[in-house]
Formats: sequence, C-alpha cells, structure tokens
Amino acid sequence: MPVFRVGTSFIGLSTDSKPSGISDGFTFFETDTKYTFIRRGGAWNFHGTTFVQALAPTADVLVGTLWSDTTAKLLKVATSIGPIVFVTLTAEEDDFGLSIILDGGGSVLSTGVQTVALEMPFDGVIESNRLLSAQNEQGAVVVDIWKATFANFPPTVADTITASAKPTIAASDDKSEDSTLTGWTTAFSAGDILIFNIDSVATFTHITLSLRGRKT
Repeated sequence: MPVFRVGTSFIGLSTDSKPSGISDGFTFFETDTKYTFIRRGGAWNFHGTTFVQALAPTADVLVGTLWSDTTAKLLKVATSIGPIVFVTLTAEEDDFGLSIILDGGGSVLSTGVQTVALEMPFDGVIESNRLLSAQNEQGAVVVDIWKATFANFPPTVADTITASAKPTIAASDDKSEDSTLTGWTTAFSAGDILIFNIDSVATFTHITLSLRGRKT
C-alpha cells in the first residue's frame, strides 16, 4: 500500500520505507503491526508502550519502552536505543498464588482429610508455601498435601507431595513459610487434584494455606 500523510502523521505498512529528511515530531503508524513510530534525532523510534512478540524488537525504541517477551514470558524494559538493550523487569503471566482456607466453624480444626479439593487449572511448579492464622490465634498445626489425577481421585497418603517437609506452624506461633520444599514433588499438571490432610492441630480454628509458584 502507498504511504499516506495526514498532517504530521504518516500511515503505511511495516515493510514500507519510512520518509527521510523530515523534521522531528512526525509519526508513522504501521497498519499491519499497529506500532507507532516517532521521528526523533533524525531517526524513527518506536513510540508505543509495549511490544508483544517472541523476538526482540529490531527497530530503535525509546528508553523505557516495554517488551513483553512471549517466549520467555518476561516483561522487559529498554535501557538504551540503537543498539537496544532490554533488562528484565519481572516475571509476567507465569507467577501464581493459590490460597486454601481450612475452617473449623468456630471449633478447633479436626485432624484428617479436609472437606476441600483443589483442581489445578494449569501445568506448574510449586515454589513456596505459607501457613497463616487468620483469627489472631497461636497454636500448632501440620498439614499434608496429597495429589492425584482425576482418573485416580481420591488421593491417599501414598500420594503425598510434601515428603517430610510438611507445611507446619510450630507450637505457640501464628504463621510459617517454606521456600526450600525439601523432598517435595513440586511439579503438577492441569487437572491434577490436591486435597489436604491435617496430621495434627492444637488451638487453631481457622488457617490459610498459600501455595506460590510458576506456570510451566
């Protein structure tokens, strides 16, 4: 398609040659990529806010431009122009956090399998867990986690994923955290089902178990 000019803006395809010899401040909109470029310092620079693509942008971009790397699933920011240098800001869509509430209805929690099952909606890896008392209680509790596929549901103690490092709040405390997960089977698949067994408990009437990790 031909390149059109409307005032200080040009419209064309990414394959079209951008006009040269024009003043700074002009813009060029690529109709196929939906990217906007601005003329600065005698060069065309990407003027959008974010690239969403697998490969690093090849055009000069403004410092601060974001690139959503769809291969590495990372959000990156440009720290220079021509050549472009991107640094990772943070993991983008892959981090997850799931919370499971175990409630005794005002009474001390019962030991044994709890009346909640969690079906995992995606493939992933568990990287840490936290146990929290939501009622400002101090006590002790040990929670085991069992996993099974839908076909093999319900899981049993033989299907534990926690080995000997079960989520635990020690006596007279109100929280715990573990990011080591020694011996855990941390990987899971979409459709796997987790259930929760309280091995022992004292005082607590209500706890929250949080699992954090990343999708794979």
